[in-house]
Amino acid sequence: MRDGLTRRASLTLMAAIVVAGVGLDQATKAMAVQWLTGHDPVRLVSDIFQLSLVRNPGAAFSAGANATVVFSVLALLVTVGLCVWVVPKVRSKMWAVVVGLALAGIVGNFIDRLVRSPGLFRGHVVDFFALKHFAVFNVADMMLTAAAILVVIVSFFGKGLSQGSEGEADGSGEESDDTAEATKASDGESNDIGEATKPGDEGTGEGTGQESEAPAEAGEVDASAIEED
Repeated sequence: MRDGLTRRASLTLMAAIVVAGVGLDQATKAMAVQWLTGHDPVRLVSDIFQLSLVRNPGAAFSAGANATVVFSVLALLVTVGLCVWVVPKVRSKMWAVVVGLALAGIVGNFIDRLVRSPGLFRGHVVDFFALKHFAVFNVADMMLTAAAILVVIVSFFGKGLSQGSEGEADGSGEESDDTAEATKASDGESNDIGEATKPGDEGTGEGTGQESEAPAEAGEVDASAIEED
C-alpha cells in the first residue's frame, strides 16, 4: 500500500485534521460549560463514565495544576516547533494524521489558556469527561493521547516522516512529469517540422531531375546535327 503524499496533499490533510479537531474540541467545551455549570454530574455509564465539569489550571488529565503559565509557554513553543520543523517534512499519511492530531490537541487546550478566566496564559482548561478512578479530560486530551499511541505504532512499522512513493518525497515526481510533457511537446514539434520539409525535398528532387534531363536532350540534338553535316 502506497503511503506517500505530495507536500500539498500532506499540508491539506494536516490542516483539515487541525481545523476539525479544534472545532470539535471548542464546540464540546462550550456545550459542557452551558449545560453542566451548576449541575450535578451526568451519568452515562453508571458511575464509571460521566459528564462532570472541571476547570483545570494544569496540563492534560489535570496534571501540574500549579504551573499554568509554564504549560502555556510550552504549548506555544511546541506548536511553533512542529509547524516550523516537522510539518514541512511530513510526506506520510500516517504521520500527517499523527501531527494533525497532536497540533489539534495542543491548540485546543492552548485556546482555553488564552481566552478563559482568570486571564491570558493563565486560563483554566475545560474538562468534562470523567472516568472513575482515572481523570477528567476533554476532546483535546483524547486527540493528544491518540497521537501518542499512533507515534508508537507508526514508529514500530518503521515509517519515517518523509516516507512516500518514489519521486514524492521532495516533489521531484511532479517536476519529472512536467519535464516529460515538455519533452513530448518538443518531439511533436520536431515531427511536424520533418513532415513539412519532406514535400519540399521531393519537389526539389523532381525539379533537379527535369533540369538534368534537358541538357541531355540538347546534347543528343547537337550530335545528330553534326552527323548530318
